[in-house]
Amino acid sequence: MKVYRGFAALMFLACALTASQLPADIIVLKSQGQIQGEIVPAREPGETTMVVKLESGGSVTVEKSQIKTLISQNPAEKEYAKIAPGYADTVAAQWELAEWCREHSLNALRTAHLERVVELDTDHKEARAALGYSHTDGKWIRQDQLMKERGFVLFKGKWMMPQEVELLEKKSKDNVADGEWKKKLKMWRGWLVSRDRARQGHDNIAAIKDPAAVGALSAALESDGSRENHLLFIETLAQIGTGDALKAIIDCSLEDGDKETRISALEALAPQRSPELASYYIAALHSKDNVRINRAGLGLKYMNDPSSVMPLIEALVTTHIVELAPAGNPGQTSATFGGPTGGGSGGGGGMGGLSVGAKSTKARVTAHNEEVLSALVTITGVNYSFDVANWKAWYASQKRSAAVNARRD
Repeated sequence: MKVYRGFAALMFLACALTASQLPADIIVLKSQGQIQGEIVPAREPGETTMVVKLESGGSVTVEKSQIKTLISQNPAEKEYAKIAPGYADTVAAQWELAEWCREHSLNALRTAHLERVVELDTDHKEARAALGYSHTDGKWIRQDQLMKERGFVLFKGKWMMPQEVELLEKKSKDNVADGEWKKKLKMWRGWLVSRDRARQGHDNIAAIKDPAAVGALSAALESDGSRENHLLFIETLAQIGTGDALKAIIDCSLEDGDKETRISALEALAPQRSPELASYYIAALHSKDNVRINRAGLGLKYMNDPSSVMPLIEALVTTHIVELAPAGNPGQTSATFGGPTGGGSGGGGGMGGLSVGAKSTKARVTAHNEEVLSALVTITGVNYSFDVANWKAWYASQKRSAAVNARRD
């Protein structure tokens, strides 16, 4: 039989058998005392006592009514306690016992035996690999230590850079805060239609200054059907004034179906005008939707940013592919586009009429975008109507003059 020899081996086994892995069951009594041993299976069902075979020999009978907690070992732990002393303190034997522990899911004990293997054989590749070591720069190093040396941190089971963890933690906190604000806003919006609490609901929303509330306010701005509530949400978002808050107002000015709401959004943005805000409207000038192009033009009029002049010139006259709806006599389809519209509505520009045969389902149309022209006139102080060539010539002359003046300075 293989047996442990020497003091070191005995100490190793003692360390391996931690409190949670002792070869016995533990009975905790209501009196706070403990009995440690092996519980003898009951001879008959319904017995009111329990027999425990003590490690020191003999047995003790315990009234079940006096037992507070019973901590039983699983069969694998009991089996381990029986076989472990039969394994020698050698590399081969300790590796074999570690493998037995792996097969029986005794992970802590397996680790203890693997560590003993590498104590006996520093370069035991299999044990090193099982313990998470890799051979780097001529030395064995644990994966966790290697990752730490490279600047990584362990976060929810994954190795990440500290910056990534910081962003994830911030996102998690933001999600919690967003959820809390959505609950509050839902409650306060409910108060707005209450005769008794409408003023309190209004004042609570108007007092919001926390950037974490932007998501909840933006969602409310999109879903609420009340113009009065829209104006309240817009004013509150403008008060918060973060980039996300202003972006929500810009989206409202481009997408809301109510003209007065869109105008209110633009009026809230006007004091905040900047090239960054103008860039959102410049991007919207490239839309395939003619209505959106004109709303973007109106937005740039409020922004009054010189950097938008050339993009506006290029969006003065646009072409669009439109679907043709059946109309008139069978076998014919037609499409007619109204004349120029303006008045600050942000509607579509003027388009000419079109009539085609039944085989055509789409057509290319030209739009003269009134709001784009209005923005150009406001920003530049000149008016070349929809003559794109003249506008570009004027713009080029302005650039040349600016260049000459810069050289003189």
